[in-house]
Amino acid sequence: MNLAFRVSIFGLFFFLCSVGSGIAEEEQGVETQAQTSSGEVMSTAPIPLISESAQVPFSNENLVAELNLRAFVGAKDLELCGGDKRCLKYAERVKTWLCMAQVCKEEDTIKRPLDCSKSAGELSAEAQAQYNASICPVLEAPSTETRRALLRHASDTSEDKMIENTAYTTTLDGSSEACTETIKNHVGPYGPQWTYVWYRAVSGCRILSGERTREQEEKDILTWLEVIDGKGSCEDIENSEMRSACNTPGAASPQPVHDGE
Repeated sequence: MNLAFRVSIFGLFFFLCSVGSGIAEEEQGVETQAQTSSGEVMSTAPIPLISESAQVPFSNENLVAELNLRAFVGAKDLELCGGDKRCLKYAERVKTWLCMAQVCKEEDTIKRPLDCSKSAGELSAEAQAQYNASICPVLEAPSTETRRALLRHASDTSEDKMIENTAYTTTLDGSSEACTETIKNHVGPYGPQWTYVWYRAVSGCRILSGERTREQEEKDILTWLEVIDGKGSCEDIENSEMRSACNTPGAASPQPVHDGE
């Protein structure tokens, strides 16, 4: 495979799978150090980057906004993102995968999966043929083998991203069950390994399927954050999946860090 072909492939795959700074290699916070007057170094706990504006006060509402659940609504209508670039970037990625899944479901169509991507024209005809031949197997029969066959052309892209992307496409039938199970089967039962990225993903499953609204998801997440602050109870969370996660001993918090997504 020549260099130009490799570069063109990586360029498209970055568009399809990236969401800002990535999902697989999550930012877990920034550990800072400070010096006392005696010169002794002391470490602080990881500090989530709540807002790009220092003028916005720290609050659980800010944390909920950082999850960018608005993007899942925007995936169906990009205008709903308004001028929010972060929302648009995530929404366009999700919309591309939903479109490709729909193309793969259709029979006797001249449309190809990559026709859903704005970047398809940057690829050579050979590269497009490679991708169009690999995308539908991933969406129709997701497995380690089909995912890796597609990822083989872009080794810097993670399988985590692929699983998240393909999970969203299962919501086209109006149910969040397959989407949620795809993620839970990959991440495991609720526990310390569940970063905010995966909590956001299962919220996305419910929003994309139409089972819940963005506002309902945000309200429940806000309740969970208040429970962490010692206020209220997990039983106040309406969604059973989120309530189960909240009640799991040692479960990770849904509190996000700002990752550009």
